[in-house]
This record gives sequence, structure tokens and C-alpha cells, in this order.
Amino acid sequence: QGNGDDQMYKEKEEEQLCDKNVGRRSTDHQPEGSTCECLPDHSHISAGSSPEEPENPFVAPAQSSQSSQSRFHVVLLRSGAVCLPGTRDRAGRALLTISTSNPVWLNPDCDRAELLRLLLYYISTLRTEARAMGLTVLVDARRAAPGSAIFPAFQTLQEDMPGSIHTVLILANKDSSLRLDKAAPAQVEVLSSLKSLQRHVELQQLPEEFGGSFSFSQSSWISFRSRVEQLTKQCTNVIDLLQETISTLQGTPLPAAAEDAELLLSKYRAVMCSTLEDIRLVQLQQEGGASLAWLRREEVSGVSEEQRAAVENVSTLYDQVDELLHRLVTLSNSKTQELSFIVEFRSLEQGFSQVRAWLDEVGEVHLKTLNEHADSLELLNRKQQDFKEFHTTAYVWHTQRFM
Repeated sequence: QGNGDDQMYKEKEEEQLCDKNVGRRSTDHQPEGSTCECLPDHSHISAGSSPEEPENPFVAPAQSSQSSQSRFHVVLLRSGAVCLPGTRDRAGRALLTISTSNPVWLNPDCDRAELLRLLLYYISTLRTEARAMGLTVLVDARRAAPGSAIFPAFQTLQEDMPGSIHTVLILANKDSSLRLDKAAPAQVEVLSSLKSLQRHVELQQLPEEFGGSFSFSQSSWISFRSRVEQLTKQCTNVIDLLQETISTLQGTPLPAAAEDAELLLSKYRAVMCSTLEDIRLVQLQQEGGASLAWLRREEVSGVSEEQRAAVENVSTLYDQVDELLHRLVTLSNSKTQELSFIVEFRSLEQGFSQVRAWLDEVGEVHLKTLNEHADSLELLNRKQQDFKEFHTTAYVWHTQRFM
């Protein structure tokens, strides 16, 4: 990513555009008849969400509750000793590179388990078809022999996930006295020159440190993965939230008694406000657009199929959130209309009951002699019949519309 003024100005414009989209999406999903400010107007993306430096530092999976665990996996990842640059060998297999001269191998915490954990993480970022083909591991042993943790980690990986490593290529000097374990975990070939290496990997697919022309930055890769995983987690959490609320609304039947409708209507509104004000949804609305725009810029500038697939997957999740939010608000509006009708219909029934009671009272006082007040009696009967017909018509309409 460039650091010039033009690039910064361009990124600022894109973030402002995302802000406008967030405001528009919030307005589109405002539920009808809501008396609470369920979706406040977010006028800007939080200042901590910079496209150059994601808010949360990268943390490899399965690392929660780390008080009793070593945090060396972060050190190993950031060291660049083991990288997944996103390139392919000539057979189309994902290339994983290992530099044996990196000082991280001298760290006493750099053991088989930590390297295995990193390898498993890298594999988890690959597409299904890429994982099925297996990795081509390129080990640069020209300056130092492979560390004691490397081949045991390969062996364990192959036992846990057979076929995860297809080939191990070791680039070494001609006079190297490199000794290989007879029980190698996969096909192993020692190469003594870049020319022999090119039989397996094209120059444009080789990182520059291996004599190729592919420019790769481990810190940029970590930034990309950090934002992908952060946005994926946000979307997944919000999807769970929205699906749970939709299930709650759909699973609640209309009340049998009209007097319970008003109480249920109040509960519906409380559930909707609680959902739409949930910090997970609010944070995604504030930051999701900017994060997705940043990832799409990286997708355009990158060459990795894995990066493109990652952006496509997280974009699908982001769209799913939007669809579920629209579905939830539509369902809420429908349920609110049904309950509101029941409440209004009950109120109307009470009003007619009062009118009927008044007419009955008038009849008792003024209609003592039917022969003298035949016209008034006929009017009373007609009014009562009109009420019965209205009651029947309204009930049928309600049954057809909402039941």
C-alpha cells in the first residue's frame, strides 16, 4: 500500500463513501411504528479502524485463554521464517517457504508443536481444492541447516492430515553435507541451484529472496488476514444474533385473548430494540463498510487466488447480514401490524359495546309502548344488525389476512 498523499486522500474518500452507505442502510432497515431509536445515525467510521493498521493484532486460531500458553506462535508468524506467499509451483500447488537462516529458530520456544500450529493455520487459509492438492514446501537451507523442529513438524502434519504436504524442496549449496531423515514425511528433493529450482517453480512465482521476481511482504499478509478474520467473526456473530431474533419472532404465536396482544406488542418492540442496539451489530455497521472496501483494494492489487477467495467469502457473509436484517425488520413490521390490528379491533368492539349499552338504556326509558315508537324500535334493530354484520366481516378479514 502506498503512503503518499494521493493514496491517503483516495482512502479517505472511500471511507467517507462507506460512511454514507452505512447511514443509508440503517435508514432502510428502520422498523415501522418503533418508538425507540434502535438505529442511531453513525456519521463516521471509528478512528481506530485504519486500513493501514487493523485495530486488533493478528492472533492465530485456537489461541484463546493464553494465560497458560506460550505466545510464541505470534513471534513465529511475524518473523517471516515460514510464509505462505500465495504463489504456486508449476503443478499448481500452493507454495510454502521456509528460511532456515532466520534467527527465530534459535529461540528455545521454537519447537515442533509451535511450528505444527502455524502450518495448520496456513493450511486453514487455503481453498478446499488447494488443500486437496497438498503443499509444495520450499526450504532455503543455503545459509543454515534446517532446524530440529522442521521435519518432525512435517511428520506430525502428515499423520494428522495425510496428503497435506505433497513435496518438500530443499535448496542447498552444492558442497552441503545435508542429511535427510530416512523416514521423510513426503517426497523430498535437494536442489543445488536456482536453475534446478525453476524446473519446479517459475521465476515469477518465486519470492525475491529465492532469486525470483515475486514481491511479498509478510506484514502485509498478516494485515490482510487480520482484517479478513476480524470481519468474518463480526459477520458471523451478527448473523447468529439476527437468526436467533427471527426465530423468536416466528415461533411466537398470536395471542388467544385480545387483551394479551398489547403486552406481546410491547415485548416485540423490546426485542427489536435490543437486537438493533446490540453492540455487535452497531460495530459492524460502523466498521464493516470500511473494512470490506480495504479488503477489496487489496484483492485488486494482490495476485493470490486465496486472497480473492477470502474476500469473496467475507463479502458473502456481509451481504447475508444485510439480507437477514431486511428480513427481520420486514417480519417485525408484519407482526406489529397484526398485533396492532388486534388491539385496535378490541378497542372498536369496546366502543360498540358502549353504544349498544346506551341504545339499550334509551330503549328501556323511551320505548315503553312499542306501538307508539315502532319507527325507533326498527332503527334500534337495524343498528344492532349493522354491528353484527361489521363484527362478522372484520373477523373474516382478520382471519384471511393474518391467520
